[in-house]
Amino acid sequence: MIYKTQNTGNEPKLNRPIYPYILLGMVMVVGVIGYSILWHNTPATLLDAFYMTFITIATIGYNEVYPLTAAGKIFTIFIASVGIGSLFYILGSFMENLVVMNLLNNRGKKKMKQDLQKIEGHVVVVGHGNVGRLTIVQLLKNEQKVVCIDTDFSQKIIDDNNPDCFYIEGDATDESVLELAGLKRADGLIITTSDPAASIFVTLTAREVNPNIYIVARSSSDKNIAKLVKAGANRTVNPYNAGGQRMANMVLNKNVIDFLENNLGSNVPNLAMETIDLPDNCPIFNKSLHDLDFRNATGVTVLAVLREGDAILNPKPHFKLIRGDKLLVFGTLDSIKKLSDLNSCLVFN
Repeated sequence: MIYKTQNTGNEPKLNRPIYPYILLGMVMVVGVIGYSILWHNTPATLLDAFYMTFITIATIGYNEVYPLTAAGKIFTIFIASVGIGSLFYILGSFMENLVVMNLLNNRGKKKMKQDLQKIEGHVVVVGHGNVGRLTIVQLLKNEQKVVCIDTDFSQKIIDDNNPDCFYIEGDATDESVLELAGLKRADGLIITTSDPAASIFVTLTAREVNPNIYIVARSSSDKNIAKLVKAGANRTVNPYNAGGQRMANMVLNKNVIDFLENNLGSNVPNLAMETIDLPDNCPIFNKSLHDLDFRNATGVTVLAVLREGDAILNPKPHFKLIRGDKLLVFGTLDSIKKLSDLNSCLVFN
């Protein structure tokens, strides 16, 4: 489902017939007064006059409460013509509004907004072009919740059946749209739009809204990389360079690529690499990798230790962990899960 943040002018609008209601009310009042005057020589009450007016407008077809003169019949024709016309217009507007409400799906939008207010730990993707759609597919394969923002989804393929993906039609450079996407509670932001000005502006706005969010921005030109980094992007990706490198590696390192794709890139991966944060209260600080013995205990291999922005590759057994370290581990999904069970303080990213 798409949540539209603004009216584009093409959406149907609800019909609110105020004047027909006023006219119908006036006809009822005139009818009661008129029949009371016409029946002044009879024991008719105001209720009888109202009843006669009502059955006339409602086209029920009952007999007159009291006999009508020629003037009374002409008056009844007038009441019927104006009253029935107003009533049918109101009923027609009511049915039209039911259709419009179904098209607008206001109830669904309200529920979606409530869900967006609860979502956290998700990834916000800006842009639903070719790169954006492929990015969303990979995120969903890894069971990551996604909120996608684009200015127009009308001509693009959307999977409405995935409960972990939300679509917001709006301008991502608008701070209110980013807030609607739950950017303050998100873990990451991926900007896939090809417009460099929009990418830089969204990066600046997002960094202001959530200073701690991890931002990956698309840059189709190397000259914009420095601007994006200065604006607050943690990483930049040139999809053309990445595609060229990938095709070259398929020829130069085909066995390695086959291994990685068969084990890390398939829909049901056998192996995985995970980044692990070590909270300040973690009990494994000041212990060496030899003492922790992750490989024998769980089958996980520590590929690197990330410390103060530097990567210490293939750390030695005597290497000791300190506060602020992160681990890059490699192993099967079962072994990584076993590691998380043995060390509940670990936080996987």
